[in-house]
Amino acid sequence: MNRYPPELAVIAPGGRREATVTMGPRSGCYLVSLRNGTDPQTVRSEHPEQVVKLILAARSGERP
Repeated sequence: MNRYPPELAVIAPGGRREATVTMGPRSGCYLVSLRNGTDPQTVRSEHPEQVVKLILAARSGERP
């Protein structure tokens, strides 16, 4: 049996996946994969608001 971490997909109105958020090893962080990003970005679980800031900044073309 394979186990996969929970995943949250952020979908734009047109149906395109903008970001994917998963739990990191041992649930100490979130891994945020952005559509135009190369590597997942790590956000400590104590600061989930940073996940939202990363996604909004990527959608607007800014840097967080």
